Amino acid sequence: MKKLIHKYIKKTQKRIGRVPDRFFWWQKIKHVLKDARFQEYVKNNSATNAWENVYIKSFLHHSHQNKLISLDFLKKIQKRKIFKEIFDKSKNILELGCGTGEFSHFIDKEYKDKKILGLEISGVSVTIANILYSNQNVNFLKIEPNEDLKKYGKFDIVICANVLEHFLNPYTLINKMFEVSPIVVILVPYDQPVIDKFVGEGMGGHIFRFTKESFKKYTILDSFVFESAGWDYSSIDEDPRQFAVMIKQSN
Repeated sequence: MKKLIHKYIKKTQKRIGRVPDRFFWWQKIKHVLKDARFQEYVKNNSATNAWENVYIKSFLHHSHQNKLISLDFLKKIQKRKIFKEIFDKSKNILELGCGTGEFSHFIDKEYKDKKILGLEISGVSVTIANILYSNQNVNFLKIEPNEDLKKYGKFDIVICANVLEHFLNPYTLINKMFEVSPIVVILVPYDQPVIDKFVGEGMGGHIFRFTKESFKKYTILDSFVFESAGWDYSSIDEDPRQFAVMIKQSN
């Protein structure tokens, strides 16, 4: 495990300096390494669950990436009237595909007194998220692929960040989000060429290219493209950017 940690620290050393309260975060990481019991996931989970292996091997890298994208997004929306108004008034928030919990955590810090539920198919990432970020307002649960979201109730908004690019048909998942909320907020890599092979819906690899036209079937309340130090992955030397869009169903 120490070799893996050193490997991914090297990958993310440029990002570490921008993480708020990074000293305390590193202290928490020690408890994660102690309490997460990664070997149990290696033993008990099917090899087809690609995300268990991803988070076991590189949760430090993904955690730093998610932190910075979340912070940059939340900073940007302070100057976006519609985004800001919706986030201000939303009391019950679902994050679908929450990873290790950074987005939910920073929403909790930025906007007080909101109930936030993070759902994720990776048991490893849910364990990490709960160790690092769960409190009386924020909770993380493991779900099964294709699970009915309606069992978790209704929400003011659903957030889905850097998940849909892993689906060949992302609109099926978007429709599921609309079953539990009138408004969906999506973050995806912007106009990134697809070079990964399709190995299954929601598995590793980016298999869908998103542009501003990708969401024209919905009513777009607001959208913007932004750069983030947390997103520096380029497929074929394109300018790596994120696309944020807030949508509702068209009448």
